[in-house]
Amino acid sequence: MNALRTVFIFTVTIATTCGGWAQTTGPAETTEAAAQIVVMRLDGEYRETPPEIDLGLPDIRPNLFWDQLRLVRMAAEDRNVAALVVLVDQPYLTLAQSQELLMELKGFAAAGKPVFAHSDTSMGPSYMVTLPARRIAMTPGATLMLFGVNAQMLYFRGLMDKLGIEAEAIHMGQYKLAAEPFTNYEPSDEMIEQLTALVDGIYGQSVAAIAEGRGLTAEQVRALIDDGPYLAENAVEAGLIDAVAHRSDFLESVREETGGYLVYDYGRAKPPQIRPGLAGLIQLLTSFGAGGAVEAENKVAIVLVDGMIVEGESEEYFGADGTAGSETLRKAFRDIARDRTYKAVVVRIDSPGGSSTASEIIWQQIRDAAEDLPVAVSMGSEAASGGYYIAVAGQRIFADSATITGSIGVITGKPIFTEMLNKLGVNTFSVSRGKNADLFDPFSRFSEHGRETLLRQIERIYDLFVQRVREGRGERVEDVERLATGRVYTGAEAVELGLVDEIGTLADAVDWAASEAELETYQAVLLPKPKSLPEIILESIGYDVDPEARMMGLAAAQLAPQGGVFGSLAAYNLLAGGRMDALARVSVAIRLLGRGDALALCPCRIRCE
Repeated sequence: MNALRTVFIFTVTIATTCGGWAQTTGPAETTEAAAQIVVMRLDGEYRETPPEIDLGLPDIRPNLFWDQLRLVRMAAEDRNVAALVVLVDQPYLTLAQSQELLMELKGFAAAGKPVFAHSDTSMGPSYMVTLPARRIAMTPGATLMLFGVNAQMLYFRGLMDKLGIEAEAIHMGQYKLAAEPFTNYEPSDEMIEQLTALVDGIYGQSVAAIAEGRGLTAEQVRALIDDGPYLAENAVEAGLIDAVAHRSDFLESVREETGGYLVYDYGRAKPPQIRPGLAGLIQLLTSFGAGGAVEAENKVAIVLVDGMIVEGESEEYFGADGTAGSETLRKAFRDIARDRTYKAVVVRIDSPGGSSTASEIIWQQIRDAAEDLPVAVSMGSEAASGGYYIAVAGQRIFADSATITGSIGVITGKPIFTEMLNKLGVNTFSVSRGKNADLFDPFSRFSEHGRETLLRQIERIYDLFVQRVREGRGERVEDVERLATGRVYTGAEAVELGLVDEIGTLADAVDWAASEAELETYQAVLLPKPKSLPEIILESIGYDVDPEARMMGLAAAQLAPQGGVFGSLAAYNLLAGGRMDALARVSVAIRLLGRGDALALCPCRIRCE
């Protein structure tokens, strides 16, 4: 695990909102009466999971990445839609998310409907999304940012020496290097090797996408990247875009070319008109808990595993990655088993892994569901280590080309603060009974006996991990042991190695699961469900609402203390005004190691910032 920042040829995350929950299969033929030009505006951040709080307002939906995929797929299959316009403002997307949108837009164009795109300043991933367009335009004087790929890792050993903190780590797998930033002063040969391979793979994917979209050779694209960035006018000369125009003029030209009319709220419920003053407040209060759309008889569950995998309940931290709790997900799968209207399941994974025990719990839930229902797995930006552990329980695995996956290995260890306390004039004294009583004491090193004990333990966990992969992938992976070295792979590499079945979007995974269940119409439902406003209020005053009762719609609660290190992390994140994902991950890992957990955790994270 480390803090890894990457500036890609593509850099972003997009945001809007869309309905598109219901899917009806049918021909995508465009009729003569088609007149709608769907406008999809990309701006802000797209979440994989809904917010933790459900306000109960049926007409207001959060900005979810799933909604964007369904918007494009819906429009492609809608005979009343003639074209689609992508307006790029300042979106934030991971590279993997941009690849999924690219695939969906290519599918829209393959249906015989044109895509048009307009950008102001365009970063890499947002430019990738525009590549299927018949015409790409940019605002005069705007900049197209093409920089190449730059991956940076932070090593903390020197800082820890100054602070008097030491890290001890035990790992299984030559490339299982999640603790390396804390034990080394610089990257090992193994880390350099796998990081270089990842950057080469992602750079190659980016070059190939531009070459295909703009009709250029790979050599031409590499030369263009080396000369970037570009002003809009220069980008036209380079063949990277087609025109320079203000947005209003561009939209008018699209309308004239297609003969249609612009639709800005396609697939969305219109937000309610809130009256001003006290009347508006009363209107909002009476809307809380009003409920959403009527659920269909046939449903496909999309189970979201987002964040580091931990035992217990999932948690969300403002401005930083949350956690995927085994108990929260166990209850979600129990909900699916109890509700016979669920006919298929898709598990969406965007996780670097985490607790090996929690990973095993979630693996079992997915495997049990697969005994009765079609179960697909869709990998997002990362599904590595524990994230891959749970993925192999699915019947078919979809990934993006840039997905970070693999990392089959286990690590454990602990930080040691003795020297730091000595510098502060603090001495420690302890009395213990039992050879391993101080095994995870942060003020003493591992004894030889304790180290041998831990090594035996993680060897058994590692063997179980390999066994799960062998059971799940079967003959699709020829030599599991050769791949089970802790090494990470891109999604494209994972397909070649048999670790993943195919490159495809979340929408592709949902359609596969629905097809396996022989569903012609269905409703996709995101799980686990967010907490209601009354539950949030109860928790804010010191109650932890029982998730079992939550699923039954009851207001039962158990008294439990709240807060801890993550409360301060969230506050700092707010004050800093930036993402603290790397720090949050370090904090979660330290918490897990401090209680003796073995971690199935990816050693690196490539993400567009």
